[in-house]
Amino acid sequence: MNKFKIANISLALIGVSLGTPMFAHSDEIVCGTTYVVERADSLSNISEWAYGTARRVDEIYAANADQIGPDRSVLLLGMELNIPCIDGEELVASTSGTEAAEQPEAAAAETETAAAQAEPEATATLAAAQVAAAAEAQAAEVDAAAALEASAATEDTTEDLMAMSEELLTIEGFDADKVVALIDTLDLPDSEKTTLSNAVIAAEGNPAWLRAMLTIISDEISR
Repeated sequence: MNKFKIANISLALIGVSLGTPMFAHSDEIVCGTTYVVERADSLSNISEWAYGTARRVDEIYAANADQIGPDRSVLLLGMELNIPCIDGEELVASTSGTEAAEQPEAAAAETETAAAQAEPEATATLAAAQVAAAAEAQAAEVDAAAALEASAATEDTTEDLMAMSEELLTIEGFDADKVVALIDTLDLPDSEKTTLSNAVIAAEGNPAWLRAMLTIISDEISR
C-alpha cells in the first residue's frame, strides 16, 4: 500500500515538474468547492479547468498556501484544494450542466414574469387611451351641437329682426337695443357697425337725426 501511494505521489511530482498533464481531466471544476488533486495535476491546469484560463494560479495558491507550502509547483496526490470563486470571472460549469441549464431557464422565467407584468400595464394604458378618446369625441359632439344651436339661434334672431325691421326703423316702433342688434347682423365692417350703433344711440333724443339714421340703416338692409 505504501509503495503504491509513493508511486502515485512520484507520478504527480513528475507531471508537475514537466508542466503538462499526463492524463486528461474528465470533470470540470466548480468554484466554491474543494478539488482533490489527481495524478499530474498542477495549479495552472486546475485553474484552466475551474476558470477557463490558467491565469488564476495565484488565487488558488493564496486560498491553499497553508497546505501547499512555499513551493506552489508541488502538489501532493489526494490533497484537497479550495477552489475560490472570483468576482467578475466567468466560471466553467460542472459536467452535470445544472448551473448552465438553470441560467437560461432563470432568464426565460424572468422574461416571462416581465411580460406578464407588462401585459396588464399595456392593457390599462390602452383602456385609458380609449376612455380619453371617447371623452374627447363626446366633448367635440357637444361643442358641435352647441355651435349649431347658437348658429340656429343667431339665424332665428336675424330673421326676426329683419322681419320687424320695417317697424323698428320708424320713430314709432324704434327700440334702441333691437336696432343695435339689427345693425350687428348687417354685412358691414365692424368699425362701421360701431359707428352706426353709436350714432343711433346718440340720436335717440333727436327725432330728425334719428329718422335720418334709421333711413341709412334701412338703405343698408335693402342693398
